Amino acid sequence: MYLIRNLCEIYSYADDNSISVHGKNVNDIVSKIVSVSKVTFDICADFAVSNCIIFNEKRTKCMCFKQPNSLNSLFVPTLCLNGVPLTFVTTNV
Repeated sequence: MYLIRNLCEIYSYADDNSISVHGKNVNDIVSKIVSVSKVTFDICADFAVSNCIIFNEKRTKCMCFKQPNSLNSLFVPTLCLNGVPLTFVTTNV
């Protein structure tokens, strides 16, 4: 696990990576997502280049975990990988 500026945690499992952002409230979470998305994607991209890994924008998904009926109106900014907007999903299927 990597911790970046107390904003997020990055977990790597074999060929999967997860970026986890936690917050006290909606504004805190959104602020952290905006702050951390560019930094973490740059770190991942640098790692990929150094290790001959290619990230597939079509297979890369975003998911928001939350308590039922909470944060329903959470605005999450568009996140891009290699200039391609990532898709948000609600299940891991």
